[in-house]
Amino acid sequence: MRIGIVTDAHSNPWGQEAVIHFLRKEGIKREDTFDLGDLVGMFPRCADTVKIARAESAYGILGNHDAMLLRYFADNPLRTERIAALGYNSADLSKDQEGVLEYLKSLPTSISRGGISFVHNSPFHTNPYDESQMHFRFDLGMKEISEEETARPSLASRVLHYSDQLIVRGHAHAASVYTVKRDLITPSPEGVKDATKPREGSVSARGDRWEIELDPDHKYVLVSASACGANTMFMPDSRLDYRPAGLIIEYDTRQQRGKATFFTVVERYDHQKFIDSVVGDVRWSQDVFAEAQRQIRHLQAGTLLGDH
Repeated sequence: MRIGIVTDAHSNPWGQEAVIHFLRKEGIKREDTFDLGDLVGMFPRCADTVKIARAESAYGILGNHDAMLLRYFADNPLRTERIAALGYNSADLSKDQEGVLEYLKSLPTSISRGGISFVHNSPFHTNPYDESQMHFRFDLGMKEISEEETARPSLASRVLHYSDQLIVRGHAHAASVYTVKRDLITPSPEGVKDATKPREGSVSARGDRWEIELDPDHKYVLVSASACGANTMFMPDSRLDYRPAGLIIEYDTRQQRGKATFFTVVERYDHQKFIDSVVGDVRWSQDVFAEAQRQIRHLQAGTLLGDH
Protein backbone atom coordinates (compact mmCIF):
# COMPACT_ATOMS: atom_id res chain seq x y z
CA MET A 1 0.00 0.00 0.00
CA ARG A 2 1.04 3.58 -0.58
CA ILE A 3 -0.72 6.23 1.51
CA GLY A 4 -0.50 9.92 2.31
CA ILE A 5 -0.84 11.65 5.67
CA VAL A 6 -2.19 15.14 6.37
CA THR A 7 -2.49 16.35 9.94
CA ASP A 8 -2.88 19.42 12.14
CA ALA A 9 -4.20 21.87 9.53
CA HIS A 10 -5.40 24.12 12.40
CA SER A 11 -7.56 26.50 10.35
CA ASN A 12 -4.85 27.13 7.74
CA PRO A 13 -6.45 25.85 4.51
CA TRP A 14 -3.59 27.13 2.34
CA GLY A 15 -1.00 24.97 4.10
CA GLN A 16 -3.42 22.06 3.99
CA GLU A 17 -3.94 22.50 0.23
CA ALA A 18 -0.17 22.62 -0.37
CA VAL A 19 0.30 19.25 1.38
CA ILE A 20 -2.60 17.70 -0.53
CA HIS A 21 -1.26 19.07 -3.82
CA PHE A 22 2.09 17.42 -3.07
CA LEU A 23 0.39 14.08 -2.34
CA ARG A 24 -1.58 14.24 -5.57
CA LYS A 25 1.55 15.10 -7.52
CA GLU A 26 3.13 11.99 -5.98
CA GLY A 27 0.22 9.92 -7.29
CA ILE A 28 -1.62 9.44 -4.00
CA LYS A 29 -5.36 9.65 -4.51
CA ARG A 30 -8.15 10.63 -2.15
CA GLU A 31 -8.94 7.02 -1.29
CA ASP A 32 -5.39 6.60 0.04
CA THR A 33 -5.29 9.87 2.01
CA PHE A 34 -5.63 9.96 5.81
CA ASP A 35 -6.22 13.10 7.88
CA LEU A 36 -5.08 12.70 11.50
CA GLY A 37 -7.07 15.55 13.00
CA ASP A 38 -6.81 18.98 14.62
CA LEU A 39 -8.56 20.62 11.71
CA VAL A 40 -9.59 23.57 13.89
CA GLY A 41 -7.95 25.88 16.41
CA MET A 42 -5.01 28.31 16.34
CA PHE A 43 -6.18 30.40 13.35
CA PRO A 44 -9.48 31.83 11.96
CA ARG A 45 -10.44 29.77 8.88
CA CYS A 46 -11.76 26.64 10.62
CA ALA A 47 -14.70 25.87 8.33
CA ASP A 48 -12.47 25.82 5.26
CA THR A 49 -10.03 23.26 6.66
CA VAL A 50 -12.85 20.93 7.66
CA LYS A 51 -14.45 21.15 4.22
CA ILE A 52 -11.13 20.45 2.49
CA ALA A 53 -10.46 17.43 4.71
CA ARG A 54 -13.93 16.07 4.01
CA ALA A 55 -13.41 16.47 0.26
CA GLU A 56 -9.81 15.30 -0.03
CA SER A 57 -9.27 12.62 2.65
CA ALA A 58 -11.05 9.28 2.61
CA TYR A 59 -10.26 8.72 6.29
CA GLY A 60 -10.31 11.19 9.17
CA ILE A 61 -9.36 11.15 12.84
CA LEU A 62 -10.61 13.37 15.67
CA GLY A 63 -7.93 15.62 17.17
CA ASN A 64 -7.80 17.16 20.62
CA HIS A 65 -8.63 20.66 19.30
CA ASP A 66 -11.58 19.20 17.41
CA ALA A 67 -12.81 17.48 20.58
CA MET A 68 -12.54 20.69 22.59
CA LEU A 69 -14.42 22.67 19.95
CA LEU A 70 -17.20 20.08 20.24
CA ARG A 71 -17.09 20.67 24.02
CA TYR A 72 -16.24 17.07 24.81
CA PHE A 73 -14.03 18.41 27.60
CA ALA A 74 -12.72 21.72 28.96
CA ASP A 75 -9.16 22.78 28.23
CA ASN A 76 -6.46 23.50 30.80
CA PRO A 77 -7.21 27.10 31.88
CA LEU A 78 -3.53 27.99 31.47
CA ARG A 79 -3.76 27.42 27.71
CA THR A 80 -5.29 30.83 27.08
CA GLU A 81 -4.33 31.10 23.40
CA ARG A 82 -5.81 27.73 22.53
CA ILE A 83 -9.00 28.49 24.46
CA ALA A 84 -9.40 31.87 22.76
CA ALA A 85 -8.88 30.47 19.25
CA LEU A 86 -11.35 27.65 19.78
CA GLY A 87 -13.86 30.08 21.26
CA TYR A 88 -13.76 32.22 18.13
CA ASN A 89 -13.84 29.14 15.88
CA SER A 90 -16.90 27.91 17.74
CA ALA A 91 -18.62 31.28 17.38
CA ASP A 92 -17.92 31.26 13.64
CA LEU A 93 -19.54 27.83 13.37
CA SER A 94 -22.57 28.66 15.52
CA LYS A 95 -24.68 29.05 12.38
CA ASP A 96 -23.02 26.19 10.55
CA GLN A 97 -24.88 25.51 7.33
CA GLU A 98 -22.49 23.03 5.74
CA GLY A 99 -22.34 20.16 8.20
CA VAL A 100 -18.89 21.03 9.59
CA LEU A 101 -19.80 20.16 13.17
CA GLU A 102 -21.56 16.97 12.16
CA TYR A 103 -18.49 15.88 10.24
CA LEU A 104 -16.26 16.46 13.26
CA LYS A 105 -18.69 14.52 15.45
CA SER A 106 -18.51 11.57 13.03
CA LEU A 107 -14.72 11.16 13.31
CA PRO A 108 -13.24 8.19 15.21
CA THR A 109 -10.18 8.46 17.47
CA SER A 110 -8.30 5.63 15.74
CA ILE A 111 -8.30 3.56 12.55
CA SER A 112 -6.40 0.33 11.77
CA ARG A 113 -5.65 -0.70 8.18
CA GLY A 114 -3.26 -3.39 6.93
CA GLY A 115 -0.88 -3.43 9.90
CA ILE A 116 -0.95 0.34 10.46
CA SER A 117 -2.77 2.21 13.21
CA PHE A 118 -3.70 5.83 12.59
CA VAL A 119 -4.31 8.13 15.56
CA HIS A 120 -4.02 11.79 16.39
CA ASN A 121 -1.93 11.32 19.51
CA SER A 122 -1.81 7.94 21.29
CA PRO A 123 -3.43 4.60 20.38
CA PHE A 124 -3.63 3.82 24.10
CA HIS A 125 -5.43 7.04 25.12
CA THR A 126 -8.40 7.49 22.80
CA ASN A 127 -11.34 8.59 24.96
CA PRO A 128 -12.46 11.83 23.24
CA TYR A 129 -14.23 12.99 26.42
CA ASP A 130 -11.15 12.71 28.64
CA GLU A 131 -8.81 15.73 28.66
CA SER A 132 -5.93 13.84 30.27
CA GLN A 133 -6.10 11.13 27.58
CA MET A 134 -6.42 13.46 24.61
CA HIS A 135 -3.47 15.55 25.86
CA PHE A 136 -1.31 12.61 26.97
CA ARG A 137 2.40 13.42 26.47
CA PHE A 138 3.08 10.47 24.20
CA ASP A 139 6.61 11.54 23.23
CA LEU A 140 7.80 11.76 26.81
CA GLY A 141 6.22 8.42 27.64
CA MET A 142 8.16 6.64 24.91
CA LYS A 143 11.42 7.45 26.70
CA GLU A 144 10.31 6.13 30.07
CA ILE A 145 11.18 2.49 30.78
CA SER A 146 9.38 0.94 33.75
CA GLU A 147 11.47 -1.01 36.24
CA GLU A 148 8.51 -3.29 36.89
CA GLU A 149 7.04 -4.11 33.50
CA THR A 150 4.53 -6.61 34.83
CA ALA A 151 3.15 -4.11 37.35
CA ARG A 152 3.12 -1.05 35.13
CA PRO A 153 4.02 -1.71 31.48
CA SER A 154 5.91 1.16 29.91
CA LEU A 155 4.67 2.87 26.79
CA ALA A 156 7.54 1.26 24.87
CA SER A 157 6.37 -2.15 26.06
CA ARG A 158 2.83 -1.39 24.93
CA VAL A 159 4.13 -0.41 21.49
CA LEU A 160 6.21 -3.60 21.34
CA HIS A 161 3.17 -5.76 22.06
CA TYR A 162 0.70 -3.70 20.02
CA SER A 163 -1.16 -5.53 17.26
CA ASP A 164 0.02 -3.28 14.39
CA GLN A 165 3.66 -2.81 13.42
CA LEU A 166 3.25 0.88 12.60
CA ILE A 167 1.59 3.62 14.66
CA VAL A 168 1.15 6.82 12.68
CA ARG A 169 0.30 10.01 14.58
CA GLY A 170 0.24 13.78 14.38
CA HIS A 171 -0.27 16.19 17.29
CA ALA A 172 3.41 17.02 17.90
CA HIS A 173 3.75 19.35 14.85
CA ALA A 174 7.30 18.13 14.22
CA ALA A 175 8.41 15.03 12.32
CA SER A 176 10.01 12.24 14.34
CA VAL A 177 10.35 8.46 14.54
CA TYR A 178 10.47 6.02 17.45
CA THR A 179 11.65 2.45 16.92
CA VAL A 180 11.37 -0.48 19.35
CA LYS A 181 13.39 -3.63 18.70
CA ARG A 182 11.14 -6.66 18.43
CA ASP A 183 13.60 -9.16 19.89
CA LEU A 184 13.47 -7.52 23.31
CA ILE A 185 11.51 -9.44 25.90
CA THR A 186 11.43 -6.30 28.05
CA PRO A 187 12.12 -2.89 26.47
CA SER A 188 15.26 -1.13 27.65
CA PRO A 189 16.58 2.37 26.94
CA GLU A 190 19.02 0.80 24.46
CA GLY A 191 16.15 -0.86 22.57
CA VAL A 192 14.07 2.29 22.09
CA LYS A 193 15.47 4.81 19.64
CA ASP A 194 14.06 8.19 18.68
CA ALA A 195 15.05 10.54 15.91
CA THR A 196 13.95 13.92 14.64
CA LYS A 197 14.35 15.27 11.14
CA PRO A 198 18.02 15.92 10.31
CA ARG A 199 19.13 19.48 9.67
CA GLU A 200 19.06 20.66 6.06
CA GLY A 201 22.25 19.68 4.26
CA SER A 202 22.98 16.62 6.41
CA VAL A 203 23.74 13.35 4.63
CA SER A 204 20.50 11.76 5.87
CA ALA A 205 18.26 14.53 4.53
CA ARG A 206 17.62 14.98 0.81
CA GLY A 207 16.23 18.41 -0.03
CA ASP A 208 12.77 18.72 1.47
CA ARG A 209 12.45 14.99 2.19
CA TRP A 210 13.62 12.70 4.94
CA GLU A 211 13.30 8.95 4.36
CA ILE A 212 13.60 5.94 6.66
CA GLU A 213 13.41 2.24 5.82
CA LEU A 214 10.88 0.06 7.68
CA ASP A 215 11.90 -3.52 8.50
CA PRO A 216 10.22 -6.47 10.26
CA ASP A 217 12.70 -6.37 13.16
CA HIS A 218 11.16 -3.24 14.68
CA LYS A 219 7.91 -1.63 15.72
CA TYR A 220 7.58 2.02 14.65
CA VAL A 221 5.88 5.19 15.78
CA LEU A 222 5.88 7.65 12.86
CA VAL A 223 5.03 11.26 13.72
CA SER A 224 3.99 13.55 10.87
CA ALA A 225 4.63 17.30 11.10
CA SER A 226 1.80 19.82 10.70
CA ALA A 227 0.07 20.93 7.52
CA CYS A 228 -0.52 24.38 9.03
CA GLY A 229 3.22 24.99 9.15
CA ALA A 230 3.10 25.93 12.82
CA ASN A 231 5.54 24.72 15.42
CA THR A 232 4.63 24.46 19.07
CA MET A 233 5.65 26.78 21.86
CA PHE A 234 8.01 24.01 23.01
CA MET A 235 10.00 24.04 19.75
CA PRO A 236 13.54 25.47 20.16
CA ASP A 237 14.41 28.33 17.82
CA SER A 238 17.09 26.20 16.15
CA ARG A 239 14.42 23.85 14.77
CA LEU A 240 11.73 26.33 13.73
CA ASP A 241 10.32 25.57 10.29
CA TYR A 242 7.05 27.15 9.15
CA ARG A 243 6.61 25.15 5.96
CA PRO A 244 3.56 22.86 5.66
CA ALA A 245 4.51 19.21 6.05
CA GLY A 246 3.17 15.68 5.66
CA LEU A 247 4.11 12.03 5.31
CA ILE A 248 4.03 9.28 2.66
CA ILE A 249 4.15 5.61 3.69
CA GLU A 250 4.89 2.70 1.37
CA TYR A 251 4.26 -0.57 3.19
CA ASP A 252 4.04 -4.25 2.37
CA THR A 253 1.77 -5.78 5.00
CA ARG A 254 2.88 -9.36 4.33
CA GLN A 255 6.63 -8.68 4.41
CA GLN A 256 6.32 -5.92 7.05
CA ARG A 257 8.72 -3.79 5.08
CA GLY A 258 8.48 -0.38 3.50
CA LYS A 259 9.57 3.22 3.57
CA ALA A 260 8.37 6.39 5.28
CA THR A 261 9.00 9.71 3.54
CA PHE A 262 8.57 12.86 5.61
CA PHE A 263 8.31 16.01 3.53
CA THR A 264 7.97 19.76 3.76
CA VAL A 265 6.55 21.80 0.92
CA VAL A 266 6.49 25.39 -0.31
CA GLU A 267 5.04 24.83 -3.79
CA ARG A 268 1.39 25.90 -4.00
CA TYR A 269 1.53 27.32 -0.47
CA ASP A 270 -0.14 30.74 -0.74
CA HIS A 271 1.19 31.92 2.59
CA GLN A 272 0.27 35.53 1.80
CA LYS A 273 -3.40 34.58 1.89
CA PHE A 274 -2.76 32.84 5.18
CA ILE A 275 -1.07 35.97 6.54
CA ASP A 276 -3.96 38.12 5.33
CA SER A 277 -6.53 35.83 6.96
CA VAL A 278 -4.91 36.30 10.37
CA VAL A 279 -3.86 39.94 10.10
CA GLY A 280 -7.25 40.85 8.67
CA ASP A 281 -9.10 39.35 11.63
CA VAL A 282 -9.03 41.89 14.46
CA ARG A 283 -9.65 39.14 17.02
CA TRP A 284 -6.20 37.70 16.30
CA SER A 285 -4.53 41.06 17.04
CA GLN A 286 -5.03 40.51 20.76
CA ASP A 287 -1.98 39.86 22.95
CA VAL A 288 -3.27 36.40 23.85
CA PHE A 289 -2.33 35.14 20.35
CA ALA A 290 1.43 35.34 20.89
CA GLU A 291 2.31 32.12 19.05
CA ALA A 292 0.07 32.88 16.06
CA GLN A 293 1.54 36.37 15.78
CA ARG A 294 5.05 34.93 16.03
CA GLN A 295 4.39 32.75 12.99
CA ILE A 296 2.87 35.64 11.04
CA ARG A 297 5.83 37.93 11.80
CA HIS A 298 8.16 35.19 10.64
CA LEU A 299 6.31 34.75 7.33
CA GLN A 300 6.11 38.51 6.82
CA ALA A 301 9.89 38.63 7.08
CA GLY A 302 9.98 36.83 3.72
CA THR A 303 11.23 33.35 4.55
CA LEU A 304 9.50 30.05 5.23
CA LEU A 305 12.49 28.59 7.05
CA GLY A 306 13.37 29.15 10.69
CA ASP A 307 15.79 31.83 11.79
CA HIS A 308 18.97 29.87 12.44
